[in-house]
Amino acid sequence: MSPEFVRGNFSNKRLYDVVYISANEWFAQLQNEINAEVHQFVNLQIDHLDLADVSVRPETVTEQALRIAEDYPDKRLIVHYMQPHQPYIGPTGQEHFELSPGLIETLRKSDEITDELLWRAYRENLDIVLNYAEELISELTGKTVITSDHGELLGECVFPIPVKTYGHFDGLYVDELIDVPWFVCDYSERKTVRPEAPVTDEGNVNADAVEDRLRQLGYKI
Repeated sequence: MSPEFVRGNFSNKRLYDVVYISANEWFAQLQNEINAEVHQFVNLQIDHLDLADVSVRPETVTEQALRIAEDYPDKRLIVHYMQPHQPYIGPTGQEHFELSPGLIETLRKSDEITDELLWRAYRENLDIVLNYAEELISELTGKTVITSDHGELLGECVFPIPVKTYGHFDGLYVDELIDVPWFVCDYSERKTVRPEAPVTDEGNVNADAVEDRLRQLGYKI
């Protein structure tokens, strides 16, 4: 559902007051196709892969977002963490799950992973990333909102076929996937933002490498 999020929010838009810092590469994958531009897209997957070479730790995202916030004080920031998406990095995840990015692939490899373990690992990932998001928010100025591009199915039965379903898929619109938070953090005043021509870095995008990393994360290309 991440590609649907990108298409729905960025198609044919010129967001020259936005710097998008992301551990998710769908914007890089779709940017030309959907005719979208931001002032700068910072692809953390290029230089900051540190979880099984397929994902970025939440502390790395926070660290890089703080650096970008200092460099671009007059820009809106979109900071896209990968967690709570797999790999699971909490105690339960480290004990019972491989550092494998694809949830379906992981479940197929083991018949010992129960829904209870899966929920626990997912919740630990969520708690971890929220702690680092809170650290980031405490340093940001202006209005900040916490939200998500989609939810996750962790063994729920969905209509019309009453079988357990896992993951998230384009074209499947159930409450567990589309009801996401919109939490407005406390703030005293809005910051002043200024649009500027986009920063281009042709060396920042290798289409084949982007597709390969998305596949390793369990996405269908």
